[in-house]
Amino acid sequence: MPKKISKRFNPLISALHFAIRRLPAKQATALMAFVLSKAGSSFVKSTNMRRNIQEAFPELEEGKADALANEMLANFGRHIAEVAHIPDFRDGKNGTRIDWITSDGSTFDGKGPVIYVGAHVGSWELSPLLFHQLKQPLTVIYSQNKNPIIENLLAAHRAETGAIYVEKFKALRPCFQALDRSECIALLVDQRVNAGIEVDFFGRTTAITRLPARLATGFNCPIVPFEIIRVAPGHLRVTFQEPILPEGRKGKEAEFDLTQKIANAIEGSITRNASHWFCSKLRWKRADRERMKLQALENATVKPTLKPLSQDEL
Repeated sequence: MPKKISKRFNPLISALHFAIRRLPAKQATALMAFVLSKAGSSFVKSTNMRRNIQEAFPELEEGKADALANEMLANFGRHIAEVAHIPDFRDGKNGTRIDWITSDGSTFDGKGPVIYVGAHVGSWELSPLLFHQLKQPLTVIYSQNKNPIIENLLAAHRAETGAIYVEKFKALRPCFQALDRSECIALLVDQRVNAGIEVDFFGRTTAITRLPARLATGFNCPIVPFEIIRVAPGHLRVTFQEPILPEGRKGKEAEFDLTQKIANAIEGSITRNASHWFCSKLRWKRADRERMKLQALENATVKPTLKPLSQDEL
């Protein structure tokens, strides 16, 4: 997650936003990639990114992990610039475009009810534009940004996508209503949640939101993993994976099975596009805490204590 940015940075945020809105999209993405790769640690918890990289890709050497974190920051900069140019991508202007592919080559019509799940990969904020092109209603679940200036800018840009946005703590009723109208909903599920279904994710146990599985079993509708990747400057591509089907099942066992399949799909998306992943919120906080406890125990000096031997020990 972004740091709690000091108010002294607000003029800089406003100035950068002013600049990238007036630059062509391709130049704006290049500028923000440079800015975030050089100064991203001032705005983003880059130490958290490195911890997540270590957990997800333990085989990476330290130097390569640092390089990957820097690529992630550069990609996040490009994403920021692309959000500022949503009208261009929406209307296909100034050399921008969004296209799509499916895993089996089938036609995508965007019709629901379908639950789309993704990760903070690529330029995730622009994925609703594909539904806008198809004139299909979409409800997007989002998390509110803690910085008021950034939140207001995001709200203004999201309003240009044509989707309906609901904050995650108020999302349940709008999601039920959307699926009941045979519409679609979309949410990102790669960040840690305090309460959810514990599944295997990159070889570690972690909690993932139960909402997609609960909605899918309730409405017997498919869950479709997706990712939106930058093919080239100004060119984004949405890829839809094979649907995860509840097949009429209900209950905790079905929800666990669906959530594990979601975790597998999201893990695959991140692995394929590691440099496009934005992961500044600790994903494996519990694993990190347990490792620190273990290290503390190993480093502690244990003083032996004498006690009377029991009869069994004699």
